[in-house]
Amino acid sequence: NDDSLIDVLKDRDIIVEIGNNFHPTNSGLLLFGKNPTNRFPNGTIRIIINDQDDFLKNSFLEELEEIQKEFIVEGNLWNQLNTVIDIISTFNKPFKLKGEISSTVTPYPPLAIKELLTNCIVHRNYEGKRQATIEITPKYIKIVKNFLLKYINGILNAYIYVFFLFHIILHLLYILFRLILKV
Repeated sequence: NDDSLIDVLKDRDIIVEIGNNFHPTNSGLLLFGKNPTNRFPNGTIRIIINDQDDFLKNSFLEELEEIQKEFIVEGNLWNQLNTVIDIISTFNKPFKLKGEISSTVTPYPPLAIKELLTNCIVHRNYEGKRQATIEITPKYIKIVKNFLLKYINGILNAYIYVFFLFHIILHLLYILFRLILKV
């Protein structure tokens, strides 16, 4: 039923009714729009591949394949999340970990990567002056989002920052707990 779909979209703040017409909200545009960068120019993700010694290329790519050093990922948030996960997965290949019982592992748990990327996408400042950036090197993956710290009466509201860090640490501990217990 079209009416119930419209009600769901309105209830979820995906669309608003203005007069007799429906228009996407900012959330609706970011989640489902064809080109949300028209409204949010820095709502993109920049990926930098820093592979100075060709370690990533030699370890993860076919012999004649070249590494693209930089990507700008655009599109709606679903597209951005899937594209970034695909790019990172290129360098997060499973390998055999030898021991009493051999197991197949990845350098970074895929669930942790997905959680960090989701947090980066959901909690960033879309009207800010910088895009989110992900740097991939042989030693680490760094995710920097363009979140906004608020100033109140000229004083940095450190509570927002501390809460943000606590939120991320809590998510990482939860993921680690689930991976250890294989829940």
